[in-house]
Amino acid sequence: MKAKKIIVSLTAFALMMVMTLSVAATSDTQTTTLEIDVESTYTLSIPKSQNIVFEVATTDIGEVKMEGNIRLDEEIIVDVTRTEFESLDDPADKIDYTLTLSGEETEFVGAVWSESSLYSGTATIYPLTVNITQQEWDNARAGNYKSVITFTAKIYKVTQ
Repeated sequence: MKAKKIIVSLTAFALMMVMTLSVAATSDTQTTTLEIDVESTYTLSIPKSQNIVFEVATTDIGEVKMEGNIRLDEEIIVDVTRTEFESLDDPADKIDYTLTLSGEETEFVGAVWSESSLYSGTATIYPLTVNITQQEWDNARAGNYKSVITFTAKIYKVTQ
């Protein structure tokens, strides 16, 4: 029995030595790759809903501004559309206006923000003004009117 224990012990020891030798003789390097995809995001801030005062030619309504984190090959384009003021009593009655940047006369129809301006914190802020001519005010019938300004933002790939 004692001899059997010695043989089993020697066999186990021999197996450990063989296993140790084979592991020590083998070199195996493996790697794991980790990736992160930081998605492009943005926040568009637009003027709040408000009332325009009767017979005021120029009304500052607030700013359009953009904050975000987008890829180097992207830009954010905001398209702006608007409706005329339409009478809630008679949709045929309308008051037209222009939406401009404060102090300018050209209709504001949108803006573009680049990755570099967003990342550096120097993104342009656009102050908006509603301009209604005296002729439009003179032709306006009594009643409540409503206009809707729509700001549509989308990320585009920059083509070079």
